[in-house]
Amino acid sequence: GGTTMQKASFQGASFLQGAGTNTKQFTDFLGLLGKSPSDVSFAIEFDPTGKFEGGVGALRIAGTDQNQLMTVFTNAAKQSQAGTQVSQANLGGKSVTKFVDSSSGSAEYAYAKGDILFFVTAKDDATAGTALSALP
Repeated sequence: GGTTMQKASFQGASFLQGAGTNTKQFTDFLGLLGKSPSDVSFAIEFDPTGKFEGGVGALRIAGTDQNQLMTVFTNAAKQSQAGTQVSQANLGGKSVTKFVDSSSGSAEYAYAKGDILFFVTAKDDATAGTALSALP
C-alpha cells in the first residue's frame, strides 16, 4: 500500500521491440498458440523507487483459451530456464503457478483468466499475495 507504480504498455510487434523479449522464443510461443504478434497486448507496472521489489503484469493473447495459455506458458518457462521449479499455490485469493529460478531464487506467480495471463514478480509469497489480491 502507498506505492505509486509506474506503468508501461505495448501492443503487437512493438511489444517484441520494446519489451526486451527474446523475439524467437516469443514468436515460437505464439506459434504454439496459433497466434501472431498482432494478437498481443502487454502491460506492466513496477515501483520506480524499488520499495516494491518486483512487478505486476498482464499479457493478453487475443482469442486464446486460458488453460492452453497457462500450459504453453508453463512449458515455455521450463524450457527457457533450466532448473526452473514449478509449483501450485493459492495466494491473494488466486490459484497460481509459481515459478522459481533456481539460480537466482527469484519467483514469478502466474494465472490465466480468459485470454489474459496475469503475473507478479515478488521477493516472497506474502508480497506476491498482496499484489495478486488486487488483480482480477
